[in-house]
Amino acid sequence: MKKKNISNYLLVKKISDVQFYYSLLFLLISTKIIFLWNGSLLPDEAYYWLWSKNPDISFYDHPPLSSWVQGILSLIYIDKYFEIRIVPTICFIIVFFFNIHWVKQFSNYSTDFLQPLKSSVIFCSVPLYGIFLTVSFPDAVMILCLYLSSYYFFRFLHSYTQNQNRFIFWYTSIFFFSLSCLGKYNAILYGLGVLLFVLSNNSLRSILLPFHLCVAFVIVLFFQLPVIIWNINHNFASVNFHFNTRLDFGFSLQSFITDTFVFASGVVLSVSPLIFFKVIQHRSKKFEKTNEFLYSISCYWVLSTTLAICIFLNVFTNVLYYWAIIGFVVFMPLLTILIEKKSHIFYQAIYGFCFLSLLYVNSTIYPLALLFGPVDRETAILYGWDEVTKKVEENKRKYGVNKVIFMDYRLASLYSFHANDLEADAIMADRETQFDIWRFEKSTKLKQGLIIEDEEFPIHKKIRKVFNKIILLEEFPIVKGEHIIKVYKIYLAKV
Repeated sequence: MKKKNISNYLLVKKISDVQFYYSLLFLLISTKIIFLWNGSLLPDEAYYWLWSKNPDISFYDHPPLSSWVQGILSLIYIDKYFEIRIVPTICFIIVFFFNIHWVKQFSNYSTDFLQPLKSSVIFCSVPLYGIFLTVSFPDAVMILCLYLSSYYFFRFLHSYTQNQNRFIFWYTSIFFFSLSCLGKYNAILYGLGVLLFVLSNNSLRSILLPFHLCVAFVIVLFFQLPVIIWNINHNFASVNFHFNTRLDFGFSLQSFITDTFVFASGVVLSVSPLIFFKVIQHRSKKFEKTNEFLYSISCYWVLSTTLAICIFLNVFTNVLYYWAIIGFVVFMPLLTILIEKKSHIFYQAIYGFCFLSLLYVNSTIYPLALLFGPVDRETAILYGWDEVTKKVEENKRKYGVNKVIFMDYRLASLYSFHANDLEADAIMADRETQFDIWRFEKSTKLKQGLIIEDEEFPIHKKIRKVFNKIILLEEFPIVKGEHIIKVYKIYLAKV
């Protein structure tokens, strides 16, 4: 009778746990769906959307894979907002279900049906994935390809521990890694981490060197041919941008310390303090008695390599926190081993829910900075586009002008999307963008146009060299509540 009572208790507890985790999962996915299909479009999303409307073998800022995928999907007639967000949606769905499949293969959890559910809750709660598998940046395709590459590398290592050496998994991993590099350049950090891991392991080194590593290098190089050819045809514009324009070779210790602190803080907050310190605290000790031990060591090599290189790059440029996403993608299926307590999973889920909810409110409903002071520019430019496009269209008709020019590629991209004007242009004072490449390729000579100015990007020397006469037509504010969050000026410019 006692055994029956215990059995009933365990059954009720499991049902209760299932309901608990499904409730958390529903909360997280509902928030994500709202953000996906109702969140304000970010400037870079509009920028990359323009790339898909102007297909090429590569682009100035990033490699082309994400825009290729978006361009192919745009052949299906759908709303242009859905057209943008469909790419991260597909990436999220694939990773979500693949993660369940992966966790089910873990030796310690093969009979525990709760582990895939727990892993799904953790996955949906990580702000990095909440953001970059929601907004349409090249990161979404990169995350998907790196995740698949990690999975097949895991399968290769597992076969290696069983003395099978199934190289089909190795080359499948290399295939997806090559695609990830065609999605975004910083995916190379994953490859460097895996390479260092292989070189540090005597037995792995002996079976992969030299043949299999050399073939892997050739495969990766082959997939980069579109980028290489594009750079040759454009005087290595992308190479110069990343290795010259973006870098500052004047070292400042104060700037380095500040930038490193901001980067480190961003990394911790974007995965959550709980996950970050669980990963750092346990290193590979938590995995010693599992079949995932060898793979976990490779994850720490990838994470360490990623963080070390990002911190080093802070000497030369301002490294953004999400460059480190590579180091955490590989850890995703392992997090259920590190985060086991029900209370910890609950805290993580609430953290992710609050993080994504606040981002949604700030970008779509009301700028939260207004509660404390002025609104930062990156938030302010998300608001008021119905009014901007209306004012611009009125002046275009009034003065018979078709060309609209901005001093910032982000404003030009947002205007292009909201006004459905693919001919808008951007001329920045301090850098080139993809807009300059298009203007050069089309041999566009600007004779007249409307110039749209904001406080942070005023009319500059490059603009004045093109136009002899610049006349202020109109100035109007963007108001949220009772606050002016941004002011635009419209000019008529003639040669």
